[in-house]
Amino acid sequence: MMKAKLIALINILLLALLPACDREDDLYSMGNTSGPKLKDIIAFQELSVISLDADSASGCHIKVKINPEASAGKRTVTFVARSGAFPNNDTIQVVKANDEGIATTTLVSKQPGKCMIKAITDIYTIDTFIMVNAALPDDILLTSDPYTGDTSTSFSISAELVRNPGRGTVTDPVKVFFVITPLDTSINLIYPSFSFSSTHLATINITNPYKVSGKFKVVSKVLSSQGDTLKRDVMLHINK
Repeated sequence: MMKAKLIALINILLLALLPACDREDDLYSMGNTSGPKLKDIIAFQELSVISLDADSASGCHIKVKINPEASAGKRTVTFVARSGAFPNNDTIQVVKANDEGIATTTLVSKQPGKCMIKAITDIYTIDTFIMVNAALPDDILLTSDPYTGDTSTSFSISAELVRNPGRGTVTDPVKVFFVITPLDTSINLIYPSFSFSSTHLATINITNPYKVSGKFKVVSKVLSSQGDTLKRDVMLHINK
C-alpha cells in the first residue's frame, strides 16, 4: 500500500512539473517578450549598394552577422539570390561565419530587375532586395562593311556597344538609332532607322535602289550610361 501511494505521489509531482517546463520553453521561444529576437540570431549588417548595373562586373558586398556564440554546427550562412551570381558562380553560396559571427559574400548580375537576397542560418531566414539596372554603353564602335563601293554595293553597318575597362558588358537588348545624310545628292539610301543589339552588337543593312553616288554620313545614336546621347559616325563613298 505504501509503495502504491509513493508511485501516485511521484506521478502527481511529474504532472505538476510538465506545465512549468512548457511555460519555460514558451518564455524563451522566438517571438515572446523574453525570448531571443531574430536580429540577435541573424541580421544583415551591410549592403554596399542598394542598386547596381547588370554588367556582370558591378558588385554588391553583403555582410551578415549571426550569434557569435552559436555552436560549431550552426555557424554557416547560406546566401540565396533570385538572380545573379555569387563568387562560386551560382545563386546559392554557403559561407562559414568568423569568430565574430560575420559572413560575407558579393553578388553580381546580368539580369535587370528587383533581386531578392536571402540569408539562412539553422532554421532562421532573413531577406532583402536590391535593384539591378540595365547596363548601358559608355561608347560605340561604329564600322561599315565595306566603306567604299559602287552603285550596286550593299553596306552593312555595325554598332558595337562597349563599356569602359572594369565596367563589364552592356545589357542586351539596347535600341540603337541610325541616321544617314547624303552630302552630294538629295536622294538617300534605304535603311532601317533603328536596330536592337544582340551580344552587344546592333547591325543594319543599307541598299541603294536608286543607284545614287557620292558621300553619305552614317550616324549611330544610343542612350549612354551617363544618361546622355552617344553619337558616332562613319563616311560611305559610293562611286558611279
